[in-house]
Amino acid sequence: MSGTSVETSVRSSVWKDLLDRRFPQIIGSYLVASWGLVQFIEWLCQRFLWSPYWVDLVLLLVICGLPGVCLIAYFHGRPGPDRWTKAEKIFIPINVVLMIVLTFFFLQGKSMGKTASKVIVEDENGNALEFLVPNSNFRKQVALFPFKQSVENSEHHWLGAGISFAIQYDLSQDVYLEVPDPFGLFKEMKEAGISDFQEVPFTLRRKITQDYHYDHFVQGTYEVSSEGYDIKMELYETKTGKLIAERNVSGPEFWSLLDQLSIALRKDLGQSESHISNSEDLAVSNILTESLKAYQLFIDGQTLVYSENEYIKGGEMVVQSLEHDEHFALAMLHGAGHLINGNSIEAGKEFLVKIMDNLYVLPEKLQFVAKSLYYLMEENAEKRYKVLNMWKEVYPEDLEAYEQLAGAYWWAGKIEKAENVYREALTIDDNRGIFLTTLGNIKLGKKEYDSAEYYFNQYAQKYPEDVNAPLLLGRLYRDQGKYDQAIEKFEEALLLEENFVTQNVLISIIARQGNYQAALEKYHQQLPRGKTLQDQESILRYLSTLYHRLGQTGKAVELFNERVQLLLQIDRPMNVSFTQMSQVEWYLESEREAEILNILANIKKNFTGDFAGGVELGYIKYHLYKNDLTAAKGALDRFTEFSTKFGANTQSISALNGDLYFAQGDLKKAAEAYEKYLETISWHNYDYDIKLIRCYRLLNRYKDAQKKLEDLFLIFNQEPEGLMEQAKIFIAENKMQQAQQALLAAEKIWSNAEPNHPLTKEVQTLLSEISS
Repeated sequence: MSGTSVETSVRSSVWKDLLDRRFPQIIGSYLVASWGLVQFIEWLCQRFLWSPYWVDLVLLLVICGLPGVCLIAYFHGRPGPDRWTKAEKIFIPINVVLMIVLTFFFLQGKSMGKTASKVIVEDENGNALEFLVPNSNFRKQVALFPFKQSVENSEHHWLGAGISFAIQYDLSQDVYLEVPDPFGLFKEMKEAGISDFQEVPFTLRRKITQDYHYDHFVQGTYEVSSEGYDIKMELYETKTGKLIAERNVSGPEFWSLLDQLSIALRKDLGQSESHISNSEDLAVSNILTESLKAYQLFIDGQTLVYSENEYIKGGEMVVQSLEHDEHFALAMLHGAGHLINGNSIEAGKEFLVKIMDNLYVLPEKLQFVAKSLYYLMEENAEKRYKVLNMWKEVYPEDLEAYEQLAGAYWWAGKIEKAENVYREALTIDDNRGIFLTTLGNIKLGKKEYDSAEYYFNQYAQKYPEDVNAPLLLGRLYRDQGKYDQAIEKFEEALLLEENFVTQNVLISIIARQGNYQAALEKYHQQLPRGKTLQDQESILRYLSTLYHRLGQTGKAVELFNERVQLLLQIDRPMNVSFTQMSQVEWYLESEREAEILNILANIKKNFTGDFAGGVELGYIKYHLYKNDLTAAKGALDRFTEFSTKFGANTQSISALNGDLYFAQGDLKKAAEAYEKYLETISWHNYDYDIKLIRCYRLLNRYKDAQKKLEDLFLIFNQEPEGLMEQAKIFIAENKMQQAQQALLAAEKIWSNAEPNHPLTKEVQTLLSEISS
């Protein structure tokens, strides 16, 4: 018999033996049953929102159990009685132990609970709605940066931001993903001195992502040719900076390529095929716009706003995109927001009304954003709170939801409610540093120093390499007058990062200790070192405030005007308008009445419709300075009505009421109003400390005045107006020598004050009276 015949005979014999033992049937049945079990478990996971790891575990056990099943099938498949063999008695227990060990290792670091839960919440109109709330263990966080053009072509430069934004917007449909708006990252890039956001260094991208505490970030390149688009996307791990995945797509269909990249990114982030195929994923062109021209105008407008602070011009460009796609809902939302922030109130409100008819086009989260802004401008604070609370309940992991709700409460002066929102956020995710720092700052403002220190130390423990950790503690010690400890912390911050802000805060300590001229010189030395507009603006803020305190109000106003010009490039025009109105008295003190009236008139042109009452803040200050109390009362009533309508912060109302009561001669009510204001603000306002001290003195409450002065001098040593108030108390108590010392100290500080500075003249008059 030939060798081939023998081999064939053996194979035939083996196969016949396996058939006799029904081996193929048993193994086939096992594999079919296993596949059915895996499919069933996968269905259960989808139906009851179980962890997808259950499918992986079952599949692992099925594969691990196959050798044991093969052994049992071989020895027990043949009909008739049989016995357990020695091989089975040894191998099957080993197989079972191996399955247990593998299961143990598989479960390490994996959450086997539900991926999400369904919640029923009540909307602003009282309707019950059901939403899916993901478990934090199954949420993925990733930041997308503008893609870079491989071959520079100005015609296609807008696509750098356009690609990253479209992918982010597409991914926002998945509640299991947290992806920030790429335009929101522009602020950090600007502060780093970057002008072209396609040219952000890799290290800066990683640092920004670390600051946001996101696990991953994306960057990429693109090229446009006659054949279409060639886009390359890279996914990196933030912690290590390692490249995790790289994708490349090319073709003539722009929107189709972005859809491909979105799905690829979801896979690279670890989402299962079943989750991707079963979750809602509309084509990006369906939720954005099918018009490339409309999209280009939208991106160009967004870039103008976030890179050049051109709210009106950028907002109008965003709105212009609607000429190419009238149903472009996102353009309506952003256009409305930009126009409102740019002081074009009525134009913005028109688009808010339109967006309410197109809400269904927006992703779920953005519907909350749109409704919140709509109810704000409709002066319906209660519905706005309901919308924001609903957003928080549906997206409990969403940092922005808590910030928006807490901000709304803060804006309305409901500090306790804002504090509770941040505290609630910590119970959900105590790794979010912003919650720890904000709570610490709230406690610091309320002068609850131990609580503030607790939160700041918690932050420092979680992020020991973050420069903000020693900065926060340094500010805490500074505001307690513990300057040695504060300086130590600020110097520690400088070791972590050579930071312009930290250097400025160190100089502020010099000023707080009463060394005004030394601080002034150092600020002037710092001014040309500012690399960014933000750096320069912060120095001008310090300088203008210091010059005003030194009695050089004209110089203070000049620097303040320079600061305003910078603010117009980095802040919302509406915010800049309120900043200008906050210093009305400075213009009047420096005999620039016509200038401030012109500023107020320009603001009034922009604050139209329901928002017209906002400009009254400036007119209250103007009329009070001119001692026109009837006009001041009317302006205050209109500003109060405006603040109430928009659910705005009532803290400033208390301060302004105090000013009006004081001007009317009702010192008791003025003191009560000032006390209420100072109790609720979250920062030190030494101007109103002085005003309260003055009320106490005029009410002959000298002990209260002295106690307040002690607190003031602990933080602002040698504050000149405080010294003058102290001198007046000493005069009333017939302590002339002590009064003279305080007046001489104030006179020295004001030695370079302008000739028309009224407080300098008053000090000289008091000194003359004491001497005589």
